[in-house]
Amino acid sequence: QVSVSSKVMRARALESIRHVRQLALRQDKVGLDLLTLALAGKKSLSQGGFDKVIKMCDEMVEVLKTEQQDDDHKKEYCLSQFDLADDKKKALEREVSQE
Repeated sequence: QVSVSSKVMRARALESIRHVRQLALRQDKVGLDLLTLALAGKKSLSQGGFDKVIKMCDEMVEVLKTEQQDDDHKKEYCLSQFDLADDKKKALEREVSQE
């Protein structure tokens, strides 16, 4: 029963990783490919390397969280820069219309 549940767990993990890979950005696909190889490889089946895969998944999640935070900060910065540029544009348009 333990063997069956680990096979089911591995199959579910592979399915999830393959689904996420379709949605991932190009640079993230390399890490997901490594996870897929680790899960699908014979070495992981025979040596119980599933713990390594879980660790790799956890590390990938941390990297993705960090990248998401960076993206959020960049978005905030860009929005503020757009606002500043829009304010300058409106000020210049007012100057031109007053002349």
